[in-house]
Amino acid sequence: MRPGRFERLLTAAINHDGRLTARTYADAGFTRSPRGIIATTPTGVPVNVQIAARLADGERHDHAEQPVTDTPYPDLERPDPIENGALDLAVFERYLASLAVAAAPDEVKTVTLFQQRGDAGAVRYGATFTYHSGGAVFLNVLSAGRARHEDFAPPATVSS
Repeated sequence: MRPGRFERLLTAAINHDGRLTARTYADAGFTRSPRGIIATTPTGVPVNVQIAARLADGERHDHAEQPVTDTPYPDLERPDPIENGALDLAVFERYLASLAVAAAPDEVKTVTLFQQRGDAGAVRYGATFTYHSGGAVFLNVLSAGRARHEDFAPPATVSS
């Protein structure tokens, strides 16, 4: 899965689900990274979700993508990311992962939520998706509740 297609699929899935709205970085005018989504709660709270990727061995961006399918990844529970007026970023992480898997389950090989890692890492919330093609997509929740999206250490919850 290439980052551009992942970005389009996840943006469409968020908007179709209807709990949040989403715009791509390009649509939002955000230029700090080439790919990502600004997800917004019904009350206007933004969440910056960066998308990075690793191509499969031998794959090149200047060639057409050739998706590889195999055994579909099982559906993930889709929690409501907003509860009691707050957006819980650990729940948001699971919500995004469930939408991403549902968008192309026969391409997904594995999913690792950042909250499942033993080491917290530099980015606390997000997920890594590996694909049957050998490629991977890294979904990084970089900031929440701030219009400028410059704080790369979001709090655990933000008022929605």
